[in-house]
Amino acid sequence: IAFVLAEAGIEVCLIDRSKDALVTGIAQIERLLEGNIVKQKITIEEAHEIRERITQSTTLESLAGSDLMIEAV
Repeated sequence: IAFVLAEAGIEVCLIDRSKDALVTGIAQIERLLEGNIVKQKITIEEAHEIRERITQSTTLESLAGSDLMIEAV
């Protein structure tokens, strides 16, 4: 979900209580980006732009001012 939204140009914040879960999530997004670069669906620059739209946090306070929240379990 976060990847698709960031790819569409939307700023995304991943939230989890576990830093390990955040690391795992970001690693999965990095793999998706690398795969799209290899398949020539996006450029390296586009991958960097997508990645820059994704932040991460372990606190709900990071969502202050957000227009939309999606919970995925």
